[in-house]
Amino acid sequence: MVRSSWFVVKYHEQLWTKNHEPSDIIMNKNFKDLNIQEQVELITKALEEEVYTAMAMHGGGLDIVDVKGNTVYISYQGACVGCPMAESGTLLFVENTLKEKIDKDIEVKISN
Repeated sequence: MVRSSWFVVKYHEQLWTKNHEPSDIIMNKNFKDLNIQEQVELITKALEEEVYTAMAMHGGGLDIVDVKGNTVYISYQGACVGCPMAESGTLLFVENTLKEKIDKDIEVKISN
Protein backbone atom coordinates (compact mmCIF):
# COMPACT_ATOMS: atom_id res chain seq x y z
CA MET A 1 0.00 0.00 0.00
CA VAL A 2 1.24 3.48 -0.86
CA ARG A 3 0.41 6.15 1.65
CA SER A 4 1.24 9.57 0.30
CA SER A 5 -0.38 12.42 2.17
CA TRP A 6 -0.46 15.85 0.62
CA PHE A 7 1.87 17.22 3.28
CA VAL A 8 4.40 14.40 2.91
CA VAL A 9 4.22 14.70 -0.87
CA LYS A 10 4.80 18.45 -0.62
CA TYR A 11 7.92 17.87 1.53
CA HIS A 12 9.33 15.26 -0.84
CA GLU A 13 8.32 17.37 -3.80
CA GLN A 14 10.41 20.27 -2.52
CA LEU A 15 13.40 17.96 -2.35
CA TRP A 16 12.60 16.58 -5.81
CA THR A 17 11.95 19.85 -7.62
CA LYS A 18 15.18 21.43 -6.46
CA ASN A 19 17.01 19.33 -9.05
CA HIS A 20 14.43 17.54 -11.18
CA GLU A 21 11.14 17.57 -12.95
CA PRO A 22 9.52 14.29 -13.97
CA SER A 23 11.99 12.98 -16.50
CA ASP A 24 11.29 12.59 -20.19
CA ILE A 25 11.69 8.86 -19.66
CA ILE A 26 8.76 8.85 -17.22
CA MET A 27 6.69 11.15 -19.39
CA ASN A 28 7.17 8.97 -22.47
CA LYS A 29 6.32 5.65 -20.82
CA ASN A 30 2.90 4.07 -20.60
CA PHE A 31 1.47 4.88 -17.16
CA LYS A 32 0.88 1.19 -16.37
CA ASP A 33 4.54 0.43 -17.15
CA LEU A 34 5.89 2.87 -14.55
CA ASN A 35 6.91 1.64 -11.11
CA ILE A 36 4.76 2.74 -8.18
CA GLN A 37 7.14 5.54 -7.17
CA GLU A 38 7.09 6.99 -10.69
CA GLN A 39 3.30 6.72 -10.84
CA VAL A 40 2.83 8.54 -7.53
CA GLU A 41 5.33 11.21 -8.62
CA LEU A 42 3.46 11.80 -11.86
CA ILE A 43 0.05 11.83 -10.13
CA THR A 44 1.29 14.30 -7.53
CA LYS A 45 2.68 16.64 -10.17
CA ALA A 46 -0.57 16.47 -12.14
CA LEU A 47 -2.71 17.29 -9.10
CA GLU A 48 -0.60 19.95 -7.44
CA GLU A 49 -1.54 23.07 -9.40
CA GLU A 50 -5.31 22.85 -9.51
CA VAL A 51 -6.65 19.99 -7.44
CA TYR A 52 -4.59 20.30 -4.24
CA THR A 53 -5.04 24.07 -4.23
CA ALA A 54 -8.82 23.89 -4.68
CA MET A 55 -9.18 21.22 -2.01
CA ALA A 56 -6.98 23.13 0.45
CA MET A 57 -9.07 26.27 -0.04
CA HIS A 58 -12.03 24.26 1.28
CA GLY A 59 -10.09 22.74 4.18
CA GLY A 60 -9.59 19.35 2.57
CA GLY A 61 -7.03 17.20 0.87
CA LEU A 62 -6.39 13.71 -0.40
CA ASP A 63 -3.98 10.83 0.03
CA ILE A 64 -2.87 8.59 -2.80
CA VAL A 65 -3.45 5.20 -1.19
CA ASP A 66 -2.52 2.83 -4.02
CA VAL A 67 -2.18 2.48 -7.76
CA LYS A 68 -3.10 -0.76 -9.53
CA GLY A 69 -2.85 -0.72 -13.31
CA ASN A 70 -4.69 2.40 -14.44
CA THR A 71 -6.73 2.67 -11.22
CA VAL A 72 -5.70 5.24 -8.63
CA TYR A 73 -7.11 4.75 -5.12
CA ILE A 74 -7.44 7.86 -2.97
CA SER A 75 -8.75 8.77 0.45
CA TYR A 76 -9.98 12.19 1.46
CA GLN A 77 -8.65 14.26 4.33
CA GLY A 78 -10.00 17.17 6.37
CA ALA A 79 -13.27 18.76 5.30
CA CYS A 80 -13.55 16.41 2.29
CA VAL A 81 -14.25 13.42 4.54
CA GLY A 82 -17.99 12.82 4.40
CA CYS A 83 -18.69 15.74 2.08
CA PRO A 84 -21.31 14.82 -0.55
CA MET A 85 -19.33 16.67 -3.24
CA ALA A 86 -16.26 14.52 -2.54
CA GLU A 87 -17.97 11.45 -3.96
CA SER A 88 -19.17 13.17 -7.10
CA GLY A 89 -17.79 16.53 -8.24
CA THR A 90 -14.42 16.35 -6.52
CA LEU A 91 -13.83 12.77 -7.61
CA LEU A 92 -14.58 13.72 -11.22
CA PHE A 93 -12.29 16.75 -10.92
CA VAL A 94 -9.43 14.53 -9.73
CA GLU A 95 -10.10 11.86 -12.37
CA ASN A 96 -10.48 14.32 -15.25
CA THR A 97 -7.28 16.11 -14.28
CA LEU A 98 -5.35 12.83 -14.30
CA LYS A 99 -6.94 11.77 -17.59
CA GLU A 100 -5.99 15.07 -19.18
CA LYS A 101 -2.45 15.26 -17.84
CA ILE A 102 -1.34 11.61 -17.66
CA ASP A 103 -3.46 8.93 -19.34
CA LYS A 104 -6.97 8.98 -20.78
CA ASP A 105 -7.62 5.52 -19.31
CA ILE A 106 -6.96 6.41 -15.66
CA GLU A 107 -9.77 5.67 -13.24
CA VAL A 108 -9.95 7.11 -9.73
CA LYS A 109 -11.71 5.32 -6.89
CA ILE A 110 -12.20 6.16 -3.24
CA SER A 111 -10.39 3.67 -1.03
CA ASN A 112 -12.33 2.15 1.86
